[in-house]
Amino acid sequence: MAKKLIANRDMFISQKCYHSFANYAFAQIKKAKGQNKWINNPKPKDQPKAIDYMYWIPKEGFDYFSWGRDDDSFACRPVKMESSKGYKLSRVEHGFGVYRVYEIDETFDFLRSGKIECSSISKEEERKNFVGLLSFNEVKYDQDCKDWKNYWGWMKNRNEHRWTKQESGELDYDAKNMLHCIRLLYSALSILTTGKPNVYVNDTQREHLLKIRNGEFSHEEILKEAEELVAKIDKTKKDLEESENPIIPKEVNRPKLLELYNELMDEFS
Repeated sequence: MAKKLIANRDMFISQKCYHSFANYAFAQIKKAKGQNKWINNPKPKDQPKAIDYMYWIPKEGFDYFSWGRDDDSFACRPVKMESSKGYKLSRVEHGFGVYRVYEIDETFDFLRSGKIECSSISKEEERKNFVGLLSFNEVKYDQDCKDWKNYWGWMKNRNEHRWTKQESGELDYDAKNMLHCIRLLYSALSILTTGKPNVYVNDTQREHLLKIRNGEFSHEEILKEAEELVAKIDKTKKDLEESENPIIPKEVNRPKLLELYNELMDEFS
């Protein structure tokens, strides 16, 4: 099967390789800058805590007459919520991320695995135990937890040698991803000009790619090279579209591919 596929590999090539290779190459550029943010913005070892995203307004702060007092305090000034223990919460209607706070005994905790657990509040608790309103920035908390998880997952699985220069400040990008970007653009240009993918780079290209891998160019220099390659690819693609006998078709021949598929299934079923 493999030999037959290799013998008919030209059937799978079309001008659409432009999108596959060029788009993926620029995704690599974006990734190179994105992971550099993790280098420059390390996350603490401890996971974000929900309580750190909570502020509350004690009911005393609701007093209208607290406006303009001599001590320069303001009404409804939120303060940091120091603990989730000893309080019950109930959600405020039509108030996103806003909860009523009720002071209960110290054994109660309104946080369960980092998530708020609201409680049923009796009429007596409503009258006697209400102490204020709490605001929880859950969107920011969830995003920070996601970033924290991604960062430490990357730290755990990354190649330490690959990131040495970035951490030391010698490079401001992921050199390996930029290498792949240029290599993919080489392949795209090769397919559009010769009809074959650039599986093995020539000696000149190989030497240049190794220099990129070793961080011998700035990010701006590599971006400029990528833009020049894309310009060549764009021109080549335009020439192919205008040609009466293009070296590769605009689209693959689906009936022929289906015929090949059926032959393979008959031979190896």
